[in-house]
Amino acid sequence: MTSVKTSKYVYRSTAGGAGDLSIEYGTDLGAFTRLEDKIRLLQEDLESERELRQRIERERSDLTVHLMQISERLEEAEGSSESQ
Repeated sequence: MTSVKTSKYVYRSTAGGAGDLSIEYGTDLGAFTRLEDKIRLLQEDLESERELRQRIERERSDLTVHLMQISERLEEAEGSSESQ
């Protein structure tokens, strides 16, 4: 069920000739609710994306440290095999 609120405004001109100007507009409360729900879902998606990016960045940092350690071990192993 959607609720529509309609407002009507009438502007009267004191200058002769133009007459009255009437403006009507409606507000669909159901549309507002749908937009709020969509905004809420987008905010949740954005937060999930941020958390995922942070987790990936932490894992990337951990892998970089691990790669550096393995590279150092490889250099040490190559150095000890050359000295033999």
